[in-house]
Amino acid sequence: MNSEERYRVTSEPNLETLGRRLAKVCALLIGGIALLVLGSWVAGRWQMGTLGSDFIPMAPSTALLFLLLGAAVFIRAQGAEGRTGAWFCLVAAGVALAAGALFLARDLLGFELPLEQWLASSDATLKGVPVGRMSPMTALAFVLTSGALLLRSPALADRAAARYLARVLTLGVSLGAVTVLISYSSGEPLFYGQGLVPMALPTAIAFMLLGASLLALSTRKPSPGLRSPPRLTGWWPMTILAVLAGAVALTGWFYLRAQLVETRGQVEAELNAIADLKVQQIVTWRQERLADAAVIGQAAFFARDVQTFFNDSSPTAKAELIHWLTLFAENHEYRRVSLFDARGELRLTLPDDGIRPGPVMNSHVSDVLRDPRVQMTDLHRGDSGGDIRICLAIPIFAPDSSTIDTRPSSPFAVILLEVDPQRFLYPLIQTWPTPSRTAETLLVRRDGDDALYLNELRHQENTALSLRVPLTRTELPAVRGALGQIGMFETVDYRGVPVLTTVRSVPGTPWFMASKVDQEEVYAPMRERAWSAGLVGAMLVLAALLGIGLLWRQQRLESSRRELAERAHAEAVVRESEEQLRRAQEIAHLGSWQLDLVHNRLSWSDEVYRIFGLIPQEFGATYEAFLERVHPDDRQKVDEAYGSSLRENRDTYEIEHRVIRKDTGTVRVVHERCEHSRDATGKITRSIGIVHDITERERAEQINVARLRLIQFAATHNLDELLEATLNEAEALTGSLVGFYHFVEPDQRTLWLQNWSTRTKAEFCKAEGKGLHYDIAVAGVWTDCVHQRRPVIHNDYASLPHRKGLPPGHAPVVRELVVPVMRDEKVVAILGVGNCPENYTDEDSKAVSLLADLAWEIAVRKRAEEEICQLNAELEQRIRDRTAQLEAANHELEAFSYSVAHDLRAPLRAIDGYDRILVKDYEDRLDDEGRRVLGVISRETQRMGALIDDLLAFSRSSRQPMRLTEVDLNALAQAEYERCAAQEPDRLIEFKLHPLPPVQADAAMLRQVLANLLSNALKFTRSREVAVIEDGGVGSGGGGGMGVAPDGAGPQGERPLGLFRPGTRGGGG
Repeated sequence: MNSEERYRVTSEPNLETLGRRLAKVCALLIGGIALLVLGSWVAGRWQMGTLGSDFIPMAPSTALLFLLLGAAVFIRAQGAEGRTGAWFCLVAAGVALAAGALFLARDLLGFELPLEQWLASSDATLKGVPVGRMSPMTALAFVLTSGALLLRSPALADRAAARYLARVLTLGVSLGAVTVLISYSSGEPLFYGQGLVPMALPTAIAFMLLGASLLALSTRKPSPGLRSPPRLTGWWPMTILAVLAGAVALTGWFYLRAQLVETRGQVEAELNAIADLKVQQIVTWRQERLADAAVIGQAAFFARDVQTFFNDSSPTAKAELIHWLTLFAENHEYRRVSLFDARGELRLTLPDDGIRPGPVMNSHVSDVLRDPRVQMTDLHRGDSGGDIRICLAIPIFAPDSSTIDTRPSSPFAVILLEVDPQRFLYPLIQTWPTPSRTAETLLVRRDGDDALYLNELRHQENTALSLRVPLTRTELPAVRGALGQIGMFETVDYRGVPVLTTVRSVPGTPWFMASKVDQEEVYAPMRERAWSAGLVGAMLVLAALLGIGLLWRQQRLESSRRELAERAHAEAVVRESEEQLRRAQEIAHLGSWQLDLVHNRLSWSDEVYRIFGLIPQEFGATYEAFLERVHPDDRQKVDEAYGSSLRENRDTYEIEHRVIRKDTGTVRVVHERCEHSRDATGKITRSIGIVHDITERERAEQINVARLRLIQFAATHNLDELLEATLNEAEALTGSLVGFYHFVEPDQRTLWLQNWSTRTKAEFCKAEGKGLHYDIAVAGVWTDCVHQRRPVIHNDYASLPHRKGLPPGHAPVVRELVVPVMRDEKVVAILGVGNCPENYTDEDSKAVSLLADLAWEIAVRKRAEEEICQLNAELEQRIRDRTAQLEAANHELEAFSYSVAHDLRAPLRAIDGYDRILVKDYEDRLDDEGRRVLGVISRETQRMGALIDDLLAFSRSSRQPMRLTEVDLNALAQAEYERCAAQEPDRLIEFKLHPLPPVQADAAMLRQVLANLLSNALKFTRSREVAVIEDGGVGSGGGGGMGVAPDGAGPQGERPLGLFRPGTRGGGG
């Protein structure tokens, strides 16, 4: 038994037992919830089962079905169903399925169920929904759950598709219940206030427990005869995920739609309430003003005072009238009071500021004299076109008329009261009772073919009695009000922004009031909820995916765990990447600014202050103050670029320039881009832009270009020239005037000058020093970087207490920057620059360090190249020496071969001679065995001679050059075969020669090769009555080969590759 089988045997019973226990616990909890709900209904205290004062309770019919299904699940989890238990589970599932379908049909067809009305004896409603009715969502969940329970019945237990479909249905119900629970926890339950019966909170909890119990039962070990579950590939997982995603999306859509309707209703109610309140306040305010006018017009004492003033122009009468009118105007907040006689002449005005009546005021008086009744004018401007006002024109009748009926037809005086709308009317219109970013109230009237705005607007200035739009623009709330369209509208306002508007008419006036708010503000909370719902939906889909993976891949638990671990790691990587991206955005050095051209006010973000090295208190916040921080050489260019964009009326401008930081005096390079905004007349009034600090990028580009130049330079120049070029580049990057490069000995005690920069040698330093060694312990401050093992900056060289002076002819030092080159924790070289006009910075240190490091790498490489060249020269000499030795050895071997051949031939000739004598003189005295032995001696002697000849031929072949000619392989092979076959005339040999192409080869050597091949073939086929020898070519294209294939004994297996090595013999003979 392997480890996997042991794991399966030990884990499956434990998992099955755990699943059964979990299912029984869930079933008991479901039963407990159902019994508590039924008890609350029986006791008439159904509110106890709502789990919230504003929540719908579980219906009693729902509780009965849960009690039935909970019992069925408990019996199934008990594991000892038997025939009775199985039938009970089947009947319970069938009853729940039929009941759920019946309740769904009730909601679809609109009929009532007497049983449900009898179970829920209460007529109470909650948020317009009758309590005690089963929700259609609950009914659908019962249908799905019952179907899953039926699919897990013993009759379908051997069908894999039924089992997995049951799991999918269970998972869908569980996800729906979780969604409802999440909606309750967020404070926005699904389907509340939409005319549908929502799922109760206890119902969602019970369905979640029911789904958990069914999923726990699915962990039971299948029967031995069951087929393996299908793999999680193909259309199965896609279909399951699509169904689950669709369910989540549909639930989310219903939730968002409900929230949208609710939010829209709340905003509309708020707009209507505010509009009605403001209209009522305006009506009340007008009625109060008219009541003031009625008091003056009907006051007999006031008429007598006015008549006395007209008849008696004494100072006393005038003073009394002025005193009373002043008190009246101050108590009722009238801006001006004017008294006219019956001829329309001004007799008195308060305050007496010298303003005389003009045509507008005279027209008001004339209107009252023609029509002697109190008249309130519309909002209008005065004769001088100044402030907006409303006038009350009041006729004054003779004091002897005590009632309106007995008054004479013509007044003898007119009082004109000027009302300042800025004191009450406009503040009333322009204020909003709740916090809002965009809400405002408009007051408009129809003026000919236009709609005229009567008040100042929130998002646009100077609009009162000035802004008018044609009545053809019916999309505007102002136009709809001017046309008399009253109600709630979704339109666009004067800015072109979509708004939600309610329009009201102001009774007794030609005015219309529009209360509006931007749709973006209205639906902003909905967008946040949409994101939250989307996130919840995504989490649910992800949970479904994990659940399906666990259900479909039970037999690969370890693989699933590894997958989850990898996914968690991937999520951590994603989170880390997001954090890195957020941090990268923070350090992007990108600031924003805004310039108000009307008031010349400049505002910067904090990042812009950092780029310029300023603090807000030190900045003048004007365009001129900004130009002061621009580099003097770029100031005119920047001013001209921005000014030309304004003069040429362009929408944007973009430029790169330098700025000088105030805190450090360093120069930074920035990239600026701005866009202009315009007022209603198209005039540019504001500029909004960004400032991007690109100093590091510019410096990095300069460094990369310098490094590339040095790399290219190093390919064609020696080490000294390279170091001099490196110092020149370092001077150019830092603005330095001198530069030097020293190598450090491995003992870290001594260094020697390798080179100066070109400018240093030509203009500044005349001291001798190249190649000289210096003791680091007694050297000057320029070796501090060796002691400290880091770059050192001395921006005030004269103030250094440990400086040791300069040698004669050395350039004076004002500032210096020296960086070490580190390798293996040791300093191997130092590069220094000096006398920059400005202080050195850390950026200069980094740039010089990069160049110094590059120079060292190239120096090391050049040293290595020199060593390689020297080694190559030594190796070539050694090869020449070894070649000479080999040639000498070959000559000795050749001489040895000739000597051996000569010494061996003498005994062979003797043996062969004596053998011939025995055959000739004593053959008749020998028996058959003796003659056979003499034959063997003769053959072996001849064979030994052939071997000596072959040895001599091989030794000569190593000295003979190849003579390549075109050789006809067919003719050469045929000739060699005939020669070899002639040596054995008594044998039957079949020679098959396949066509061979002509080749470029040495004819003599190729003939020897064919002779050897054919000789071997004849030798190893002697045991055959008929020997078959094939000769043919192989290969194609530009190369090929040939071979000889005998049918007898010979080389076996992989051995033929070694046949052509000297001294190698084939097997078999």
